[in-house]
Amino acid sequence: MTASPSQQKLAVEINLTAQNSKSEVQKELFAEFARVFEHVSPEVIEWAFREWRMKSSYFPGVADIGKLIQERQGGIGSDDEKKIEADAAWAYVNDYLRKWGVDLLPIRSGGKEILPPPLDARVEYSLRRIGGLQALNQMDVNRMPFMYRDFCEAYTQAPLAELMARRLEQQFGTNKMLTTVEDLIRLKPMLPKKAPEER
Repeated sequence: MTASPSQQKLAVEINLTAQNSKSEVQKELFAEFARVFEHVSPEVIEWAFREWRMKSSYFPGVADIGKLIQERQGGIGSDDEKKIEADAAWAYVNDYLRKWGVDLLPIRSGGKEILPPPLDARVEYSLRRIGGLQALNQMDVNRMPFMYRDFCEAYTQAPLAELMARRLEQQFGTNKMLTTVEDLIRLKPMLPKKAPEER
């Protein structure tokens, strides 16, 4: 099997960068670079590795070279990607609302019943942050920019919120508010004494 021009250039650049950083590249890492950047032109690969060698004496990760390639190709940054993705989710939710309504009633046609598709977790989280489908349905023109902003912020924060959910539940969950009678008896001596009532 003959290597593509991109793979050949990648092999040369990885070897040169490994020598520059005085490190040895494992074949698994090389395979990952080849898989991720197989469709990138040899010129861009060469530029990205050269830029990396000028900035750092360490061997780059796949993400490091990916950022440089994105920069070279005039690509959008990750923040821009998040904004575009959140905007697409906003449009999807509005279309979903138009088609299925607030109550998510099934569509009956030709003796068949079509149920609304479930929303993914990120979209559901974002909808909850703005008040759900009902709030979106009753949104007036003056509130639209604010709901859009809040939805997009929630959409970009949803993965982090999901990761932190268990820890936050332990820290602030409802079980923290509930105490047993024994806890109250034990805490009673620590409570401040009432001030004597003045007559």
